[in-house]
Amino acid sequence: MSYADDVRVELARLSPGGSCCRRAELSALARSLGVLRLSGDGPPALELATGNPALTRRVFRLLRYDYQMHPAITSGRRRTSRTRRYLVRATGSRLEGLLEDLMVWHRRRVYPGIGRRLVQRRCCRRAYLRGFFLGRGSINHPGRGHHLELVVPSPRLAQDLAGLMRTFALAPGLCARKDDTVLYLKDAQAIAGFLGVVGASQALLQFENSRVYRSVKERVNRLVNMETANVTRTVEAAARQVRAIRFIDAELGLQKLPRGLREVAESRLRLPELSLEELGQSMSPPLGKSAVNHRLRRLLSIAARLSGGAPPTGAR
Repeated sequence: MSYADDVRVELARLSPGGSCCRRAELSALARSLGVLRLSGDGPPALELATGNPALTRRVFRLLRYDYQMHPAITSGRRRTSRTRRYLVRATGSRLEGLLEDLMVWHRRRVYPGIGRRLVQRRCCRRAYLRGFFLGRGSINHPGRGHHLELVVPSPRLAQDLAGLMRTFALAPGLCARKDDTVLYLKDAQAIAGFLGVVGASQALLQFENSRVYRSVKERVNRLVNMETANVTRTVEAAARQVRAIRFIDAELGLQKLPRGLREVAESRLRLPELSLEELGQSMSPPLGKSAVNHRLRRLLSIAARLSGGAPPTGAR
């Protein structure tokens, strides 16, 4: 299963909470996952289709135990897919009353947004967001980028959902996708906050572990790259210094240099792999990094002067 499937399975197995929270979650599932089938003036039918067995059981229980509905469940596979799909279908004389109680529709008209009575309490707002994510939510694996979205069938409903998210300090972006409106979060901290709000504690732990691992990996890579660059610069600088010293030795002779310059020149020829600090510590008496750097720069200047201003390419 994908990470998004793992999140949905965890949410579908949570305790649904009190009656007000169950009502809010079932309303969100009906708005996100459900399809109303109307037949003239006859009673409607509510169909909720999903490929998640745990979510199928949750919808069935919410309908049966809270509203004494007895929905039918059918399953099957499409010809083009190996995934089994489950269809929960509720109908009967009680369905209209259920839909009005869930504030899904009233007098055979769909509510444009979220009924305020459903989400007055903070726990109910959590339940509504959980239900909508179960119905039409998705989330990337944290190791493959940060992206969470809710696909909403109407702009008004999307605005109301965004308002619910803002009560938890979550600020989603909105964009249009065909006939839907998409609410999305791309900030890792905001996605972690959403998972905490809807109660996906195990998914949140996995998400945070992946975030920490990714952060540490990026930090290590940056440090390795910096160290590699530093070593490369040190090696290239040492190679230039060695060429210059050998050119001076061939043109002038190191014995004609002042003692301080000669000692540094001989040490660099003997130990070309050392950094400036290490080279200074290898000398007797030891020299500081700035002193070694100053003397090597003087040697480079002497080599340039001997070669007529052009950098020496090596000893003759």
